[in-house]
Amino acid sequence: MNKKILVFSVLIILLGSIAVYSKNSNQVNKKIKLTVGKVVNYLLNNNYDVKQILIDYKSSKSPLLSFRGIYDYNLYGEVGRTYENNPRQPSPFEGDSTTINSYGFGVVKKISTGTSFNLGFTGYKSSVKNLAGASGYQTGLRLEITQELLKNSFGVVDRKNEKKILNNEKVQKKLTKQKLANLLIDAIIGYWNIAVAEENLKTVNVNYDNSVKTRNLVRKKLKLGLSEKEGLLDWKGKVLKSRNNLNLAEKALYDAKLNMVRILNLDSSSNIEIGETFVTVAPTITFENALKDAFEKRIDWYNSKIAIENAKIDYGVATSSLLPSLKLKLAGGNKDFDTDAYYSTLNDINSEYEISLALTYPLENSVAKANMTDAKLNIKKTIVNHYKLKKEIRDEIDSLVKECDVTYKVYLQTKEATSFARRYYQQVFIKFNRGRYSDLQLKLAHDDYIFSRQKELKSLVNYNIALLKRDLARNVIFQNFGIDIDGILKRIE
Repeated sequence: MNKKILVFSVLIILLGSIAVYSKNSNQVNKKIKLTVGKVVNYLLNNNYDVKQILIDYKSSKSPLLSFRGIYDYNLYGEVGRTYENNPRQPSPFEGDSTTINSYGFGVVKKISTGTSFNLGFTGYKSSVKNLAGASGYQTGLRLEITQELLKNSFGVVDRKNEKKILNNEKVQKKLTKQKLANLLIDAIIGYWNIAVAEENLKTVNVNYDNSVKTRNLVRKKLKLGLSEKEGLLDWKGKVLKSRNNLNLAEKALYDAKLNMVRILNLDSSSNIEIGETFVTVAPTITFENALKDAFEKRIDWYNSKIAIENAKIDYGVATSSLLPSLKLKLAGGNKDFDTDAYYSTLNDINSEYEISLALTYPLENSVAKANMTDAKLNIKKTIVNHYKLKKEIRDEIDSLVKECDVTYKVYLQTKEATSFARRYYQQVFIKFNRGRYSDLQLKLAHDDYIFSRQKELKSLVNYNIALLKRDLARNVIFQNFGIDIDGILKRIE
């Protein structure tokens, strides 16, 4: 019986181990085939920096909401007690002492025209000692309207400040797109780094295989007396060096994939494979089209125009601050008094009206004059920077379009040179086998072929980087990958 239990227990343990091994194997072998499009999707959905930027994007409305708080309703209330002790021999119209318990409450509201409304209800109870008919109750209802006529005429300054805050919000949202575009470029470069590492590994493998093949051939020729011992030692050393390079290339590929897993926030057990990588066709964007895109879509150009608009807003505010403050106040209401009770103060209409003008103006007004001077200078400064940026953008686009053309020609030429180097090496190897070339000539042909492969890969990478820089300068990165970034941002607002 105990033997059966033991066998049964062993079977359960074995089955559990097999299940765990199967699960771990699935994790290890979890393959993800990436394309540039998938890199973009993973980045926008998984990357922590993207999530942080989107959180910051949501807060871009806070300054405007905070400013519009000046238009909120404000409730107020107050209570008080006043005591007055009169002289020892009061007049016939005064008692020995007067005590007043007062209260008031209401609501205040300001609107965008700079008009303030104050609707309030007040009341008090007065007690006058030793004076008949003086004690009693009073209530009052009053609406007060205040309008600034000069300094902030009908709210013009408030609306200008609100417009400036709204402009700054637009700038922040544009900068959010720029940050996302920069992260996207980092992800694409990380994707390319995998491709570069894979191609480099292929080149190093070719170098290693060729070195082993040549070493074996030299060893064979040495036995036949057709080669020198020094030549074999040299190629043995080259085999070891190429094996070291192979190990380093494998580690570089591992690091490139690990970096991509981190950027895209994938499972650490993911085994990445890549699909299409580099562009190998000729550039088609002309200078005129690229320049048009830049001036229509670049964020720094848009921000430059906003800076001029904000500078003009500041000038308008500074102009208004030079004016005196002239406030018109209109008020109307009702008050009623009764000696018996509060409720008796609500049955009569005793209308009251008020109209007034209040003028205030600092004699020196130094702050306003300084603000006006700074505003004028800031307009000139932003206009100068605007035209400076215009020339910089034009020169940048011109250089990048030419860089795409040049790097593409270099790529084609290095690709052709690699083909020549490969054919030359193959011919030298064949003739070396026949004894017509020395070890040194074979070594030079071999090194030139490997160097040409590396140059071809570098030239291809440089061409694609030039395309990326050009499209970043045009601000069409998201457009190139069919991403509606405005729609994405709108959904999270």
